[in-house]
Amino acid sequence: MGIFKKKIEEEKIEERYILCLDGGGMRGIVPAVVLDKLAQLMKAYDDKKPFYSHFDLIAGTSTGGLLALALTVPPQYMSIPKEAGPTEVIKFEKPKQSFIDKITKKPTPEKKEDIIIPRACDCSKLRYIYSENGSKIFPNRTRLFGQMLSAKYRAEPLENFLQSIFNEAKMSQCFVPTMTVAYELIEGKPYMFKSWDSKDFYVKEAARATSAAPTYFAPVILHERATDKKLTLIDGGMVANNPVILAYGEAKKLYPNCKKFHIISLSTATQIFRLGDGDITGSGVMGWIDPTKGAPIQKIYASSQMQMSDYMASTNDEIEYTRVDYELESDNFKIDDTTTYAIEKLEEAGNIVYEKNEERIMNYVEKIIKKEDFSHITPQSHIDQEDKKVLKQYKAETYSPPEDDDSNDKTDDSILEVVEERSLLERELKQSKFGGLFKRFISARTAVDNSNLLPSSTSTNETDQDFNLETISDSEKE
Repeated sequence: MGIFKKKIEEEKIEERYILCLDGGGMRGIVPAVVLDKLAQLMKAYDDKKPFYSHFDLIAGTSTGGLLALALTVPPQYMSIPKEAGPTEVIKFEKPKQSFIDKITKKPTPEKKEDIIIPRACDCSKLRYIYSENGSKIFPNRTRLFGQMLSAKYRAEPLENFLQSIFNEAKMSQCFVPTMTVAYELIEGKPYMFKSWDSKDFYVKEAARATSAAPTYFAPVILHERATDKKLTLIDGGMVANNPVILAYGEAKKLYPNCKKFHIISLSTATQIFRLGDGDITGSGVMGWIDPTKGAPIQKIYASSQMQMSDYMASTNDEIEYTRVDYELESDNFKIDDTTTYAIEKLEEAGNIVYEKNEERIMNYVEKIIKKEDFSHITPQSHIDQEDKKVLKQYKAETYSPPEDDDSNDKTDDSILEVVEERSLLERELKQSKFGGLFKRFISARTAVDNSNLLPSSTSTNETDQDFNLETISDSEKE
């Protein structure tokens, strides 16, 4: 049995989880709502780890880049409230030297460094980034002649907003690998701001570059501090409004031994642009850029770019692609529409997008909560002061995590009901005459002998607890 178990462990392939977030200005309300639902769903499965910690890479473009950064920046820099709950610590025991190793004087492997998983921003507060700040970034008072001769909006309100949200946080301090996409005009190619290769950029600089939408904001000029290389950057939506392919490419470099990338990609529910039979444009320049028709060539380009990203991701054998999208009817809200009506409708759209994709989202969550490898989390040297105190206490004493604070840790009843229903069906299947076979297929959960099926009173919390114990250490089981 031991040999068989060892063989299974050797054959286990490396898998990684990636979160991708689309661009779309104020339409970022849609993925913000879905992110909140995702976080609630994980809690409904009794997974108490911080939301960001499940993902080996979080990537975003434009407004999606702002959300990606908000999820992973240390909370002491953020004006967004921190989520409730204790700091998680995954402890590793010092490896024991076997009798044979002692005889052969083989050195004992060094103890792995314990992994601290600090709390970050509260996902339920992300949507308020837009409702409380949208009108400051996109004021009703725009420049004379609008977007004809210059950018529609001044950059100062956007930059002030980014300063207030991220303060002096640096890209290198993001809790997990985080990436935003921009486009560099001088060299004419995509430019990725990466937390693991930060070039000493501030988070607010990466956020400003990824959201510099042409005609809305002026390009931003930055310099790589080590080389003083000049960069002229615009919104990453020009090259990858859905950053899935760029994220996959970077993940391949980060995790060269990975054989399967589980990517969940959240859209801003932007409609595919279509021309009606009576709206077919002429073949001249004016026909294709006609502003009365919404500049058809630009919208066709944007729609086709998104479709190509979906196609490439969904046909790649190394990617399991979960695209969370839904084309809403009668939805033509612009990226700078900050009216109360638009905000309310976009929040409704977020709920609709989640509902239309709920089954696929739940399938993804049921996999990601079984994740056991958290080595991708940024080491303690970049952890905020509060969590450093926790580490100091933990090293001095036997660490005992504080009790959970449920004050702002509520989950929608509808999500809980769906999770309970799925858990009930799973238990009924386990008790059927095919239960033993089913257990083998779900062996990633709890190894249960075929003759000892789970009783109907067993809760999902108990099986999840087994997983949590295994991920911390063998000593915790005792």
